[in-house]
Amino acid sequence: MTTTDLDFDSVKALLRSPLEQNQRVGLALLNPITIPKDPELAELMTNSNDKLLWCIEFDLAEKVSLIKLDYGFSHRKISLAPFINLEKLYLNKQHWNRGQIPFHALQKVTTLSLTGHQLSYFPHGINALKQLDSLYLGKNCFLKIPAQISRIHNLRVLILSRNRLKNIPTQLCQLSKLKNLNLSQNHLTTIPRDIGLLKKLELFNLSNNKLTELPTNIGELRRLKSLNLSCNQLKSLPNSIRNLTQLEKLNLRGCPIAKNKGFINRLQSFLPNTDIQFNKK
Repeated sequence: MTTTDLDFDSVKALLRSPLEQNQRVGLALLNPITIPKDPELAELMTNSNDKLLWCIEFDLAEKVSLIKLDYGFSHRKISLAPFINLEKLYLNKQHWNRGQIPFHALQKVTTLSLTGHQLSYFPHGINALKQLDSLYLGKNCFLKIPAQISRIHNLRVLILSRNRLKNIPTQLCQLSKLKNLNLSQNHLTTIPRDIGLLKKLELFNLSNNKLTELPTNIGELRRLKSLNLSCNQLKSLPNSIRNLTQLEKLNLRGCPIAKNKGFINRLQSFLPNTDIQFNKK
């Protein structure tokens, strides 16, 4: 069978097979020159540790754009160094050994998810990912975020929910392209006063923290569409909140201020197009 006659649907069927022998044959049939841009094929090529090894064996590693694994990565001692054109890396609920993820060699990665690793430290080397657009680090054990996070200049999505953060470095506010910031379910008592520098922010989740107040500069987030402040200890909001005229949803459930119907009514008059969610009883 020539590469021009190759039936990629048949290849995908082999890669979906529960039999490892069939999966290996499916990868062996592929020619690095003729692999089409097919999202399903891209995922099927690398959704197991064995497939990663076979991609290396059959000289397919440089054609891999997506790796998505949910278990067992560290046990096989696989290095991702050959996957130099990798764009999206999902290693959720995984552990890895030093050197398995050479971030400096993965310069085309735009999406990185290390959710649910129980990491207590910010992974060394992530700052080397100059094209990184989306970073998912939820469900870990971070106590702090390094100031060097400001070096990831192209970041648009940053998910740090369900960690143990007590504060956020001011340098995070230098991520000027950020559109989605999730800091929910941490132990935050304050947020940086420079938060207003995030001019492009549209989604901001601060729910389930220990916030007692917000900085006045939050009113400078003029593009904000969703602000989740639920389950905090907020008894008031800065007057600048009325500047958030693009706000579509404001969640105040579980906050002391949500019980103040007079305040809620005034806030609704300032933000008539905003769906304000609060305690109704």
